[in-house]
Amino acid sequence: MQIVEQVGLAVQQTLTVLAKQAGISCGIIQRNRKFDEESLAQTMVFGYLQNPQASDESLAQMAGLCGVSVTPQAIAQRFTWLLVEFLETLLKKAVKQLVADQPVAIALLKRFNGVYVQDSSTIALPAELADRFPGSGGAASTAAVKVQTRLNLLTGGLDYVDLEPGRNPDQGSAMQQAPLPAGALRLADLGFFSVTVLALLARQSVYWISRIQSATAVFSTAGERLELHRWLPTHVTCGVVEMSIELGSRERLPCRLFAFRVPDEVAARRRQRLHEDTRRKGRSPSQQRLQWCQWTVYVTNVEPERLTAQEILVLYRARWQIELLFKLWKSHGLLGTTTRSQPVHQAVEVFARLLAVTVQHWLLVAGVWQFADRSLVKAARIVRGFVPSLAMALHYPDLLIKQLATMRASLAKTARINPRKRKPNTYQLLLKPELLDYALT
Repeated sequence: MQIVEQVGLAVQQTLTVLAKQAGISCGIIQRNRKFDEESLAQTMVFGYLQNPQASDESLAQMAGLCGVSVTPQAIAQRFTWLLVEFLETLLKKAVKQLVADQPVAIALLKRFNGVYVQDSSTIALPAELADRFPGSGGAASTAAVKVQTRLNLLTGGLDYVDLEPGRNPDQGSAMQQAPLPAGALRLADLGFFSVTVLALLARQSVYWISRIQSATAVFSTAGERLELHRWLPTHVTCGVVEMSIELGSRERLPCRLFAFRVPDEVAARRRQRLHEDTRRKGRSPSQQRLQWCQWTVYVTNVEPERLTAQEILVLYRARWQIELLFKLWKSHGLLGTTTRSQPVHQAVEVFARLLAVTVQHWLLVAGVWQFADRSLVKAARIVRGFVPSLAMALHYPDLLIKQLATMRASLAKTARINPRKRKPNTYQLLLKPELLDYALT
């Protein structure tokens, strides 16, 4: 199935069949006067996709495009905790649909059966939801939801999305155990680091690249324990050092280690952040952790013939793409921003916007993921303009596909980024890893 048809089906399925199922399960429609489950879902999702700050009036206008004539006051009456439950239920159904394009034309990524970047983003919730989504407490939010997400850089597919309590640590997330295909590459930040998880992935024939914690046990292949903060200064003078090691006191996981000394200004910023973090906890950083700030250390189970040291650095830098996706959701889709005063209204906004950015991502995959030099920010702005026509075409499959094809053609011409001579873009580095300056890492 072509990507345009795949996205059209996913949007239509979500806002009709799945919306009906979600609505019946939670009883959102008691008396079918104006809205039914489908039109209510379409109004909320398309409304917040077109305008993340949607007012009752603009939502009423969107309802009209979805075939329902209502007043802004009727919209306001719909903002209930039952609507929150409905939107959350629909979201959990929607994210199970995998929308993915053909692999992007980047040879480095194509060496793997998918390149999966995982991370989480935390969104504050009203205190009324603290029983289901407890936050970190203290100065942080009483209630918060952590959106665990895994993105396939090769195809654009959101391979895994789940909602967890905000106080749950990433290391213990259910996503850690979610399967990946053999031959895939998994990238994650230090919050997800676990030697046990890396060993499990290796047994499943999944590749990984990761940084390691300063206290992680590292052994030479001869079985000697290496205190890296002492060992590295005597073995790394410039460039990158590479060696075979065993990782973890119990696992003794065979892998490759890469380490390089960071520029002095980078090390200074790391020490400053470390002092600030430990000060908040009423402690002082150890000398070992301060010395560790001078180094960036990676470990991987990828064979030397598959990736060079420079290619490993470039691929791990590409992990930042999921941070840029979260930034798009928060700055463009206003996730985490409150525009209404009532707690129930705020909760509706959170889940309606989460649904909206999910549908938006499908549209971006259909429109620009095929291009290495895509700009998701530019594309998201353009998508907004197509929302009314998509809403009106939803129940007419041929017309919906035509509108999506028109949108795709527009995005192909206008949603691209320019190459840079200094500080190359990520796509430039993925296409030509030799452009990487180690100082950039």
